Amino acid sequence: MMILAFIALILFSVLPTFNRTLETKTEQKLVEFVEMPMGIIAKYHQMAIEGDLSEDEAKQMALAAIKQLRYDDGTGYFGLMMIRCLFLR
Repeated sequence: MMILAFIALILFSVLPTFNRTLETKTEQKLVEFVEMPMGIIAKYHQMAIEGDLSEDEAKQMALAAIKQLRYDDGTGYFGLMMIRCLFLR
């Protein structure tokens, strides 16, 4: 009976807590992963606004910098999708 109580404790208490902790850590990593390239984009965008670079130069330099980014000990990389939107009136 004691073994069943211990198993129930693990299943209903310890595992959900472990799962929440794992989800929180994963969420934090994802936020950090998104903030890295967004910071680079913001930097080059600001340089274009201030006139230090043309818009095209800023885009090219931001893209080149983001292509160099790696995570998970170099196994992960960032990809960018360029989307042009056409708005019809």
